[in-house]
This record gives sequence, C-alpha cells and structure tokens, in this order.
Amino acid sequence: EIEILNLIQHLRTPFLDETMRFVTSLGNFSIAWVMLALVLILIPKTRKIGLVVMVAVVLDSVLCNVILKNIFVRPRPCDVNTAINLLIPRPSGYSFPSGHTSASFAAVAALYFSGERKIWKAALALAILIAFSRMYLYVHYPTDVLGGINAESYAAAPRGGAQEVFYGEARLGSAFEENRHGKCSFAVPYWNEMTEP
Repeated sequence: EIEILNLIQHLRTPFLDETMRFVTSLGNFSIAWVMLALVLILIPKTRKIGLVVMVAVVLDSVLCNVILKNIFVRPRPCDVNTAINLLIPRPSGYSFPSGHTSASFAAVAALYFSGERKIWKAALALAILIAFSRMYLYVHYPTDVLGGINAESYAAAPRGGAQEVFYGEARLGSAFEENRHGKCSFAVPYWNEMTEP
C-alpha cells in the first residue's frame, strides 16, 4: 500500500497541495458535517434529517476513534515512511480506519437513507474528495479509507444506527416516504403503533 501512496505523490503540484490541505481540513472534527447538520436542524422541514446526520456522525466518531482505532492500533504510513514531507501536522491517533472518511460517508449515508435527495450527491462528492485527500497527504493507507467507508455503515444504518434512533425499525419505510414530502413531525409516535390492536 505504501507503493500506492507513493504513486499518488507523483500527482502533487502546489495547487493540489493547497486544495487537498483545504479539503482535508473540512473533515477535521467533522466540522463540515456538523455545520451541515446544524443548518438542517434550524430548518423545520429538514430538522429530523439534520438530527439523523448529527447522531450518525457522533456514533461514527465513537466507533472509529474510540473503539476501532484502539483495537487495530495500526501505525500511519507517515510513521512507516518517515522520509515523506508531510503537508499537514501529523494527526494524532492510529491509522485504521480513517476517521475523516468514515464520518464523511456516515453523513452521506444518513442524508440518503433519510430521503434527502438534493444534498446527498454534493455531500458524496465532498466525501470522496476528503477520502482521497487523506491518501494524498500520506496520513492514511487505501485500506484505512475503505475501512472508514465500511465503518459508516453501522453509524448511519437503517437498522441499529442513527436512522433507528429517530425513525424506529417499524416505521422506517413510511418515515422515509413522509419525510420526503415534509410531513414528518419531530417525534415519531411509537406508542400509538405499539398500542394499536
């Protein structure tokens, strides 16, 4: 995998260096996704979607940065190839999985599964750029990025993840349909469903 990262280094130009530094900074502390979630929360029609995105990002942060990184304890590529000239300060923590990537794709998945059809494509493009920037900047292996994409599947999953926190397994399909037309209220009436004969 080091060879793949070395090949990517042949793409480096002053313009791309600055671009990748900026792109990766949007993933620092999931700032881009937290800001997006806050904007969506402030709009009544998209409030629930914003909350789902926020919960997905928080769940993902715990899963990746607190649990998985400390299980795999993988050194970063910049610690293996110390001759590389890093364009950013060395990130703290371990390499696998990529937290930037995982949080980005968790936000995208949360948008998509919540029925948001206008924003998720732009969010996906940004997520892909953030994931690539981590390899360009030599702080993650390709498998770290792939692991991050895979890890988000739990944080934003329809079953067991952020979706179920707000929609519930029983109402998931109908909640998506109602949300698409702006008809979902903030609270999902689970009790009514449980008590219906």
